[in-house]
Amino acid sequence: MNATVAVFRPEGLATPSSNPAPDHPPQAAPWRIHRLCVARFILASTDPDTPAHHGEDDRVFWRLEGDLFDAAGCRFDPATAAALALRNPTALTRSAWGTYWLSACDKTTGRCVVLADPCGQFPLFYRVDARGSLHVAPDIEALVALAGQPAQPDPAHIHAWLAHGGAAPGSTAWEGLHALPPGHALVREPGSTARVILAWDPCIDTVPGAPADIHAALCGVLHAMLGNREAVLDLSGGLDSSAIAVALHACGLAPRVRALTRVDTTRDAGDEGNAAAAVARHCGMQHMRYDLRHRLPFTPTHRIRRCARPATALAFLAQLDDLARRGLPGPGRPLINGHGGDALFLALPPHACVIDALARLRLRRAASALRDLAVFHRTSLWQAASSAARAVLAQRGRGDRLAAAPGRAVHPMPGQRHGAFDPLLRRWRLLAQPAKRLQIAQLGATLDETMVHFGLDSRRPLLPFLAQPVVELALRCRPEDLFSGFHARLPLREAMHRIAPLDNFWRRDKGDTTHTMLEGLLRNEAHVRALCLEGRCVDMGLIDRQALETLIRRGVLGDGHGLAEIVRVYTAEVFLLAQQCHAPMRAD
Repeated sequence: MNATVAVFRPEGLATPSSNPAPDHPPQAAPWRIHRLCVARFILASTDPDTPAHHGEDDRVFWRLEGDLFDAAGCRFDPATAAALALRNPTALTRSAWGTYWLSACDKTTGRCVVLADPCGQFPLFYRVDARGSLHVAPDIEALVALAGQPAQPDPAHIHAWLAHGGAAPGSTAWEGLHALPPGHALVREPGSTARVILAWDPCIDTVPGAPADIHAALCGVLHAMLGNREAVLDLSGGLDSSAIAVALHACGLAPRVRALTRVDTTRDAGDEGNAAAAVARHCGMQHMRYDLRHRLPFTPTHRIRRCARPATALAFLAQLDDLARRGLPGPGRPLINGHGGDALFLALPPHACVIDALARLRLRRAASALRDLAVFHRTSLWQAASSAARAVLAQRGRGDRLAAAPGRAVHPMPGQRHGAFDPLLRRWRLLAQPAKRLQIAQLGATLDETMVHFGLDSRRPLLPFLAQPVVELALRCRPEDLFSGFHARLPLREAMHRIAPLDNFWRRDKGDTTHTMLEGLLRNEAHVRALCLEGRCVDMGLIDRQALETLIRRGVLGDGHGLAEIVRVYTAEVFLLAQQCHAPMRAD
């Protein structure tokens, strides 16, 4: 990814004579209106996989980094995109999609707009300096370097991560650094501060019947995102990664893709390795297996890179390092991952689907959905109806916020985690559709998680299920049509099974990393105890040290009930280590 920082100057402020960044990186040509510098671009580093285009005409300055496509998967003209964004950012997100971030400025009015892929595959961060300049970049490290002073962690955000698993969508865990929420844009008028506005509306109207073009949408997205590059597919053998493999095979891209399966070779209950191997054979892909026990979770590593916020992936850094040393995915080869499909297509059928069907006056489907829920949960119709009523009332009681799991070691924090699209979910037409509201809320949480990507390096993975065409296709599904009595995500299963009649598409079990996490905790107990019990979270008063010690001791003995809290505390401490000049983690 290009580490380019866009600096938007306050109205009337002349161009500085020197670059404030300590290493004086090169700059692109500034945007000037009547001899005043409106914006400049500092190029900290470049990535050939992220093309940059810039230009101007009589009315508009523009700069595009990444790829922008129309509905047919063809390249979208950047000048046209800039004009649409200045007129109305929503007009651009309705006309084009891609993995991009775009900056545009109207020469007549001085209005500046910055927006990125609304589905989170190209996150943006921003800050406002003491002189009022707005700095925007897709990389936290570039903003910190430009500031020329150490970044300080935000204790409130760290506490929210420990207590709720996340904080407000527009925040980062660094003071003064903000994240552009998914689906939003930054707009700056002359003489005023920047404001965040909605640029993409996920409240898409549902359509009758199951969409039949899921396979076509995946093929089109993969063609556009991958192009002529070779790649590595993270193939777990589950529904989402298998669907991507079949789509790659159907559109002729499989010969350029290698499949990688990460599996615990000591546990064959899920049979993930054999299931993934069957998919790879069908698609003609070279298949590689990686034993998760090579580098267990919680293994110390010297590779700590500053990221926007704590994330579960920080517990797997040693494994990611080991994969990189083995040449995976390799230079110029992006990693393709099926992340996001389960949230979009409702991995578990919520009880609220019955209410959604009733709201659409689909009485027969409401009755059959109630029956399906009873079959799925192996309970009576009366109990299923009672559970549906309780689920809807509970959702209304907590508004549009995501519930947090109760903690034992983390001190409570008032409030709950909010989602990126919470304000939209209060629209009157969604009040009677609790399942659709839940689907949109899950999407917002998933997009928020992708801000910190899996590799934590400069190259982000390709996430086809979070490409805008696939996301919008899933949002058009009626929630009550997304499951049967035995299978969730039914339209996706049926669409892919028609293309490749593999048994994988009807598996209901999912991979479980709990055993591997517990074994990693056992092997690295001294390191985890030293990092978590003597760390900064305890010093800041966010953790009950004695309760956390009890959870770690139980986890070492194989009790996984407190594992989620241990992971949150551990990843928060790893995140905080990045402040100390990327100091190495060492086990005692």
